[in-house]
Amino acid sequence: MVEVVTAAAQETKREFIGRAWMNKAKKDGREYINIRFDKGVKVTNLDENCQMQLWPNTKREGKKDADLRLSILVPMTA
Repeated sequence: MVEVVTAAAQETKREFIGRAWMNKAKKDGREYINIRFDKGVKVTNLDENCQMQLWPNTKREGKKDADLRLSILVPMTA
């Protein structure tokens, strides 16, 4: 018999650190995502407890706004 133990959810802090664009390769039409960090962002101390997420970005007409925003969820330490 297997004993299942549910751990309490760990509190996290979200920081938006970059932008991403959906692209298609001219040669074969395959889609890919191009990600860039925002100016002044230095990413340090990433480990297996950190989670990265891509969020939809509001696009303004006539602007080259990113399709997605990159965020990182970092566990809060006690």
